[in-house]
Amino acid sequence: MRRTSLVFCLLIVSLSLVQQRPSYAAFADGFADSAFRQRWQRADQAVADGQTTRSWVWGQQIGPRSFERYQESPQHNRLTQYFDKARMEISQPAADRNSEWFATNGLLVVEMISGQMQTGDQRFEPRTAANVPIAGDPDSTSPTYASLGPIATTNGYNRSENRQGQRISSVLAANGQISDEPNLAIPNTTIVHYEAVTGHNVPKVFVDFQQSLGDVNNVLGTFGYPITEAYWIDTLIAGQAQRVLFQAFERRVLTYNPKNPANWQVEMGNVGSHYYRWRYATPMHYFQASESKATVSEAGTIALNTEGYQGALVDSQPNDPIFPYKRIDRSKITGYQAKNYRLLKLENRYVTLTMLPELGGRVYQLTNKATGQNLLYQNPVIKASHLGQRGWWLAAGGIEWAAPTEEHGYLESEPWDYRLEQTNDAARVIVSTTERHTGVQIEITVELTNDSQIVNMRGVYRNPTANPQPFQFWMNAMIAPGGINHLQPSLHFVVPTKQMIVHATQDTALPAPQQTISWPNFNNRDLSRYATWNGYIGLFAADNLSGSWAGVYDPALNQGLMLVDLDPNLPGIKTFAFDDQFDRSLYTTDGSDYAELWHGAQCTFWDYPALPAGESRSFEAHWLPLHDLGDLSAGNRFGAVGMARSSTGHLVVAIQPSQAFAATPVTISSEGKLLWQGTLDLKPQQPLRIELENLPYANRPISVEWAGQTQELITP
Repeated sequence: MRRTSLVFCLLIVSLSLVQQRPSYAAFADGFADSAFRQRWQRADQAVADGQTTRSWVWGQQIGPRSFERYQESPQHNRLTQYFDKARMEISQPAADRNSEWFATNGLLVVEMISGQMQTGDQRFEPRTAANVPIAGDPDSTSPTYASLGPIATTNGYNRSENRQGQRISSVLAANGQISDEPNLAIPNTTIVHYEAVTGHNVPKVFVDFQQSLGDVNNVLGTFGYPITEAYWIDTLIAGQAQRVLFQAFERRVLTYNPKNPANWQVEMGNVGSHYYRWRYATPMHYFQASESKATVSEAGTIALNTEGYQGALVDSQPNDPIFPYKRIDRSKITGYQAKNYRLLKLENRYVTLTMLPELGGRVYQLTNKATGQNLLYQNPVIKASHLGQRGWWLAAGGIEWAAPTEEHGYLESEPWDYRLEQTNDAARVIVSTTERHTGVQIEITVELTNDSQIVNMRGVYRNPTANPQPFQFWMNAMIAPGGINHLQPSLHFVVPTKQMIVHATQDTALPAPQQTISWPNFNNRDLSRYATWNGYIGLFAADNLSGSWAGVYDPALNQGLMLVDLDPNLPGIKTFAFDDQFDRSLYTTDGSDYAELWHGAQCTFWDYPALPAGESRSFEAHWLPLHDLGDLSAGNRFGAVGMARSSTGHLVVAIQPSQAFAATPVTISSEGKLLWQGTLDLKPQQPLRIELENLPYANRPISVEWAGQTQELITP
């Protein structure tokens, strides 16, 4: 059984070690090094400021940073940063920072066409060539990088004759066939340069564009040599069919669209984002700069398509276990109509939350600004499902408050009172209600501080009655990473415990409810991986957590949500998800689904601790949105660490802090052996990703030290 533990300690580093640790001059605006910032600024600052109307050289947005394997670099990896149009690299951080070649521009086009990923001056890792359209929308049927293999010069072959003075009329189809359409031979396609190094002709329109950048960029260092001829292709741009001219260079792809405005007819292809998806099989997220402090406001209303269930509610009788809450007569439910619900908004520089006080005071959306995507499930309809203790339940999505009984409680459809609080360092929404079955008063505070990505929640429940009241309290997050409102097989439940208790399941290979199973591996199945399930499964943590965290993460979408700063003596953790065979029409109309991560003030649904007369209890939960970790391994109030294996088995470590840390020493080691070290700025919007050349074997201890703490993990 693999066990993951989380230990906090002071990081003590000798002076000599600090002096040897590579340091990178990061900026608050998201650039991984000042050299990257200067190079982008020289080429694209004027475009960003509107001082020139030409197209972008690197792109408007700043992408992820990584330390990627490179044999000749210190520690066998080099600092890289991705932009839409390309990737910047620093292979030798101790070299002359004033050199034009200190920060270089990767040969990404060559790698994607050849399928050879470069990991050193003479080292290449074989992969499959990139089946990604070279121009246009991602779902375009235009030629891909892979389809350019037979006509591209990546190994000295496929040279062309010198055709200067001719015009280009060749059309390249998606299947690689080349035809000729003489009407395309317009003056701008006249060939004016023949590159003898690679043997390819370059038309006037591309030469003019390259020369126009001569005062802001090293042209050869930006483009490299041409490695294909220029061809017309058919593609989709914003869903519209377009015919454009393209040419592949070693580092870039250029396109020419005569229908664009004059200064935007020539553009760089999105080589950087194409390469990132090819290399990492995940979307690229961009640095989102925001200086906004935590704020709270009433944000108007939101219209939700709501089933006519209100008129079908039926009063319960005093002898009914749910009294005084209502049952439902399904024969009286009417169709859907748009209904406006009051919307509350909490926001800081990292996160945006919305809440619906009229639907149980729930958190409705939790958007990670780094990705721009909501992590919580949003049912497209408000429907009275067949689930829950009352015989009906509104699976509206978000994070709901479940009380006073097991499952989803009685309160998710009730209107809650609310008030807003704004201070200099935080913003809060406080929702409250009186639970009518027990008379217990509930107040929940949802808080964002100015400088942390963590969403703080604190529930207080008081018993003003003269008798003790059996009472359960849970926070249930319905999670759907990636903004797609649907689970993928890649989903991963990460709970640092050795045993789980079955609550309910359709998986016949699991024991009956209230029986204990080993976790995460049970009968040679890793049940933490959604892809291994054969039916819906609900599980409670059976013993004290070995770490103060639990989470849900999707490595394919590279996003997730976790609880941090948990009391390890208060497990109260439950995981749940439907399987592909479950009838989703019971709660929605579009087949959407979600995973549940519950955090409770008691261990399981079978525990009903009494709340004595006149007493109160409090309960906290701290939620951290996650992205670009590769996979989730551990976390705490300072942030999260992810570990994953690359396609060739190399270990990749990623760190996402919950707040900004400047000039922070980072050290990775295993069993006394130093694997990597550096000093960097860490930012929540921009996780640090490190590919390790000297990697430990699987199931070995690894220490990740950062921001004055150590996280002890076990390698996958």
